Amino acid sequence: MLGGNTMKKMLIALMCLLVLATSAAALQVPEGGTIAFGNNNQDRDVNATKTFTVTNEDNETSSVTITSTMASKFKTQLSPSNFSLASGASQVVTVTVFVPVDFDAVNDNLDETAFSIGAVNVKGTLGTGNDTSVAATLQAENRLRFSDGDVRISGSFSKTESIRDRDRVDDLKPGDSLKIEIEAENTFSDRRRRTDGPRNIDIDFDDVRIDIDVSGAEDFDIDEEDDSFSLPADEEESATFTIDIEDDARDRSHSVTVRIDGRDDNGARHGELITFTLDVERDAHDLVLRQISFTPLRVACNRNVIATTSLLNRGRIDEDEAGIQVEIPELGVVERSPLVDIDEDDEASASVTFSIEERVKPGTYAVRVFSVYDVTTKNNFKDLSFTVEDCDQSTTPTPVVTPPPVVAPPVVTQPPVVVTPPTTPPVTTTPVTPTVPNTVGTSSTAPSYTWALVAGIIVVAALIVFLAVRFAKQ
Repeated sequence: MLGGNTMKKMLIALMCLLVLATSAAALQVPEGGTIAFGNNNQDRDVNATKTFTVTNEDNETSSVTITSTMASKFKTQLSPSNFSLASGASQVVTVTVFVPVDFDAVNDNLDETAFSIGAVNVKGTLGTGNDTSVAATLQAENRLRFSDGDVRISGSFSKTESIRDRDRVDDLKPGDSLKIEIEAENTFSDRRRRTDGPRNIDIDFDDVRIDIDVSGAEDFDIDEEDDSFSLPADEEESATFTIDIEDDARDRSHSVTVRIDGRDDNGARHGELITFTLDVERDAHDLVLRQISFTPLRVACNRNVIATTSLLNRGRIDEDEAGIQVEIPELGVVERSPLVDIDEDDEASASVTFSIEERVKPGTYAVRVFSVYDVTTKNNFKDLSFTVEDCDQSTTPTPVVTPPPVVAPPVVTQPPVVVTPPTTPPVTTTPVTPTVPNTVGTSSTAPSYTWALVAGIIVVAALIVFLAVRFAKQ
């Protein structure tokens, strides 16, 4: 037999169940409770209409009022908004909203999505248990799309691959260079193609941005050649990115995210996000030949040549017996450098000396330089060439100068030099008798010379007379 306390507990529990049953028997809306307006093809500047059903699951007739919490820009219309609903009866309610021209198509992650715009409230007159609401969402068409993509690879190999969302680019090596071109398209029609009606004609994007992000950015050097651009209706435009894979890039897969983002003339946001994968694979052995130099550059009388380079170990393991090997098949030259140790991601210099025989004819010869590991195992190579010159022709010849013919110059007779005696003659006791030289001048100089000679004689004679008189007085 049940005690008094137990009976009381059972009665309380039964009353709770009756209350719950009564509150559950209220106005009902469809499972999910959401009115979804539009989709990814929904135009803007038009109305979108949806319906939902209200059912009275109570055992009494209820008056029902429909209201909206949506903003005024959506111009919400409810029909009917007030009605009476008998027990067990249902009523279809039509809701119409306006799609604004500035309504976004994508969220911050560039996902095409339906945005919440409010709710439709359903209120009955049978108590709070009959009140419910229906959430409202709206989605509009995205008109800024990824159109095409290409990746051009150069380095360990050269090729061009098309890329789409979730694609994979394989077999990339450290040191490779990628040129990625991403093309965006404005799918609004221009005025020459009225396929979408007058409301969606000639809408441009003034500032479209295409950005790229690579996981493990420390393994890459990214250069953006284009930043943002305008994109008229019904046209395409591309942005180009150069991605250099670092020499010490890790052996793993890298996710690349491309974002195309822009707002149209009305301010609505559009865009798309795509991802693809870059697979960087490091070989176990990868000895890279840096710049190779020959000394001398051109072989002439000195037939000894030194080839020098730097080796970078881009492999996954350390190399203990690495070097280079020079081969000139046409001349039968095969020479190997001394061996060096190179740890992963380190560099070391290597050089080898080889000789060109005297009998080798002048000309240009192909040279192939290999990197080697484990003493003799060939790895990477580079093809070059050098020139052999004739020893006699390698020196600069002395130019032969032919002297011009000797032409006798015209004979020109110079006039004799006249020496004027000093104004004060030397003191002497012995008279000096001047001697007139027998000089024959040219027709142009003889008279002047004669007069000068006469004048000199007169001066000397006067001096003699002066001196004679002076001595006589003494």
